[in-house]
Amino acid sequence: PQRLLRLHRLLARLEDGHSNLVPFYLPTAGFERQLPLRFYLFDEGLYITRTDAAHSELAGARVIAIGGVQAETAVRAVMALVGADNPQWARNWAPVTLRYAAYLAAFGWSDTEAVDLTLAMPDGQQRALRIAFAVAPDTGHSAQRMTPGRFRTDRNYDFTHLADENAVLAIYSAVADMDDESLAAFADRLFDF
Repeated sequence: PQRLLRLHRLLARLEDGHSNLVPFYLPTAGFERQLPLRFYLFDEGLYITRTDAAHSELAGARVIAIGGVQAETAVRAVMALVGADNPQWARNWAPVTLRYAAYLAAFGWSDTEAVDLTLAMPDGQQRALRIAFAVAPDTGHSAQRMTPGRFRTDRNYDFTHLADENAVLAIYSAVADMDDESLAAFADRLFDF
């Protein structure tokens, strides 16, 4: 575990978003186990945005502590492992890293079976619980539907008007021009709308 952290810190010194250790992308021994939760780092704090079916009541909760460490402290510690071109890159990867048993155990915040979390629930109540790690959990339950069922696209980018919500939903899945529309033309069309 300590070698893992040292290697991360060494690569992070390059300050390059493409020079990182990401063992969870490929089957790598020791990285199979993760929390059945997904986190997102908002300005207001670290929140649970997706869960497996068994933990769906936790969606929308703010994380106060992970393994007895304040969430802000844990996020800063994990951000120091990320080679980044800009601050947003580390903000993006910290919540992902915090899901993996290997990282939480390396920092001493968990054992290999589970981690203790303290949460501020959406109803305002504080809740302490122990969550077991799982192998490739299905985290399909979210705090809210992110993509309306009526709008699906296999295009690199697209948008739709959600009249009921008085909003526009834009999907941007790949940084690549399409045969029928350049990215620049899409941006113009989107902002014109």
